[in-house]
Amino acid sequence: ILSICKSINFKDLNAELHIYGEGYERDALVSFVHANPHLGIFIHPAVVQQEIPAILQRHDVALVTQKQVVFGTVPSKIYEAMAVGLPILFC
Repeated sequence: ILSICKSINFKDLNAELHIYGEGYERDALVSFVHANPHLGIFIHPAVVQQEIPAILQRHDVALVTQKQVVFGTVPSKIYEAMAVGLPILFC
């Protein structure tokens, strides 16, 4: 996620990137976003499972990443996005 944030100016694309949770790169992401508030990237805290569908419905696409590849598995976040009909970018 951090490399995506460093590579894309979402504001120039008339878009926003909203990041939720306490993932592996959280501290580095927070530092980067605070140093680059002009890029259209927003950091949010983790949310409880019951709130996820309502949050996802406010967005246009879900970006789901998996740091460690485990053969035959996908992150559960994919199923949550599918349940509300969001297009998914998975890497």
